[in-house]
Amino acid sequence: MNMVASDQQALVEESLNLVAEKDIDLTPSVYRHLFSMSPDAADVFEGIPVSQQGLMLTKVLELIMSCSQGGEKIPEFREYDIPLHDDLGVTPGMYHDYFEALIVTLQDVLGTDWSDKYEDAWRLQFQKLIAEVSLHSESE
Repeated sequence: MNMVASDQQALVEESLNLVAEKDIDLTPSVYRHLFSMSPDAADVFEGIPVSQQGLMLTKVLELIMSCSQGGEKIPEFREYDIPLHDDLGVTPGMYHDYFEALIVTLQDVLGTDWSDKYEDAWRLQFQKLIAEVSLHSESE
């Protein structure tokens, strides 16, 4: 892993450790922000229990960590998760809104502990995932 990638990994991990110290469930805030940004996403998630939303958020956080560590989970995301979500009505724009909702939530939770370095590290991981979504959308 090169120095830039290891720096990005360290920043993502550091910010998640700060969140963990606060012992706050991110799920309600992430989905509240998502649904306000994307009413269509609220329709897609209608009837999905909060516990399932929490599992999805956990999977997204694991995927982001994987991206920052070299992308071991990206093939599974590309081959399984994106097509599954397509079948459920998730649009490429909803991925962007989800990631934005996560950043807003992290900013809210961390307050003054949040920094531009954290945001840059998170956005870099999101760009990698959005690129996968875009490649999938173009191939259909």
